[in-house]
Amino acid sequence: MKAGGSAPKSFVVDYVGRTLADQFTETDHQDVRSGGVRWQWNVHFTRLRLVQRGLMLRGTPPGLWEITDAGRQFLADQEGASQS
Repeated sequence: MKAGGSAPKSFVVDYVGRTLADQFTETDHQDVRSGGVRWQWNVHFTRLRLVQRGLMLRGTPPGLWEITDAGRQFLADQEGASQS
């Protein structure tokens, strides 16, 4: 996904859902007690871990997710490693 480094949360969650739909298990589609679907909650928790690692920006306006320079570098390093 190329969104220029930031995108609305709903866009990112929808994109993940479309991209990984064929990989989700029955468990991924189950509702969680706090509301919502398990795979969607996993996307939110993954974002939280990326923020904690400094790969996504903390403190963006509500509903906007943004990658940091460190996150861009991480992606570039991953892309370089996969081409080797």
